[in-house]
Amino acid sequence: MSKTPPVKPASRFARRLSAITVASLAGRVAYVLAYRRHTPAWGDSFVYQNAANLLADGKGFIDPGRYEFFRIATPSAYRPLYPLYLAGWSLVDVRSTLGHRLVSCLLGAAAVAVVGLAARRFGRTAPERDRLGLLAAALAAVSPALWLNDAGLLSESAAALAVAVFLLALMHYRETPTAWRAGVVGAVIGIAALGRAELVLLLPLLAWPMWRWAGARRTQSKFFIVAAFGAGAILLLGPWVGYNLSRFDRPVYIATGLGASMGGGACDPAFYGAKTGYWDSDPSCGAEQVQITIPTGVDPSTRSGLAEVRALAQKQLRDEGDESVRDERARDQAVTYIRHHEGRFPAVVAARVGRLWGVYHPRQTADFDGRIEGRGLTEARLAMIWYGLLMLAGVPGLVLLWRRRQPVAPFLALAGAATFAAALTFGVQRYRLPFDVVLPILTATGLTALLDRRSGVRSEHANE
Repeated sequence: MSKTPPVKPASRFARRLSAITVASLAGRVAYVLAYRRHTPAWGDSFVYQNAANLLADGKGFIDPGRYEFFRIATPSAYRPLYPLYLAGWSLVDVRSTLGHRLVSCLLGAAAVAVVGLAARRFGRTAPERDRLGLLAAALAAVSPALWLNDAGLLSESAAALAVAVFLLALMHYRETPTAWRAGVVGAVIGIAALGRAELVLLLPLLAWPMWRWAGARRTQSKFFIVAAFGAGAILLLGPWVGYNLSRFDRPVYIATGLGASMGGGACDPAFYGAKTGYWDSDPSCGAEQVQITIPTGVDPSTRSGLAEVRALAQKQLRDEGDESVRDERARDQAVTYIRHHEGRFPAVVAARVGRLWGVYHPRQTADFDGRIEGRGLTEARLAMIWYGLLMLAGVPGLVLLWRRRQPVAPFLALAGAATFAAALTFGVQRYRLPFDVVLPILTATGLTALLDRRSGVRSEHANE
């Protein structure tokens, strides 16, 4: 009778990581069904969900709000990665808000798995690699900063997976630095930038580390590798950028919306008082107001009346300009406000960054995120607490990686991109998403080192 062959370590790791991933998916689905089943899509989630259905219907990249309310097809340049993913499901008749929330849970679970695979690359020995991978995946699985985006129908759900894949691809490149692998890293950054535009900053921030990790190659070969890194991003971003440049009155590259974001954080409520460093929806904060004056005697409930109202809306929108013009106008308004309050601006930027990293009124920021951002008060507070707990071991983990001469540049680059976005606009928890994806790896590194040290101490005492 033949003996059952022993399970290989890699197989055990794969089984355990799969179990964590499945449990992560189950938890996300349970939360959606229990707490978000009947929550309507609004704000950004309204844009992404309806944009996906319009894409599936062949309408193209148009403004979902103007089409749904006025049946006016005007070009729009929202971040396309997440709507494209949802549109694939809309094509197979998964079109409802609940349906899109559930399929978004697949993105979150996939990100958990990739985080585990990426974390494994930071270990020095096989047992340590497995512990790092499984612990990081488990921490990511329960991180509210990640699963809240899946349930909230937000583009950060797709961006999280892209960031995790980026780190995994980068570690593959560092192990064997070839032009092909450098191109893959650049391509993944291009994909990630289609989910969160500020992630394009990873290209300049990581150009020097990519050069250094190329090793002792000739200068010409290093230039070729770094060029492949940039070419990979251009290959993925180029078609979208070219498409945008061809359809708007003002240059649009990755996405519009910067003006509205800057405006939301450049007004009295966001510069003075309790909301300093946050954002407000007051009209003075750059919030776009669409108001159609209906002439006396026109009944919008009738076919002829509705046609007349739509005609008025089309004329108003033509007078206002397309989305690029409106975004430029909002940016100008925000810049003008900042110039008129230059003395206050440094303190506001500090507050924005402080809110992002949980060092400036963290409880208040969590409450704002829960009520204003719609994340749920309990959930937002839980996310802030969990982030603080992860940072307790995450910061030592980063220091430990640096001492071991492991790559810390990707973590710092992701933190820098998130900080830049908040400093430019306002501080909310979800802007920290790029760093929240990789934070479990740093925390797992710190906790693993602590456990190993305590085990070593116990062994020494046992041998005395």
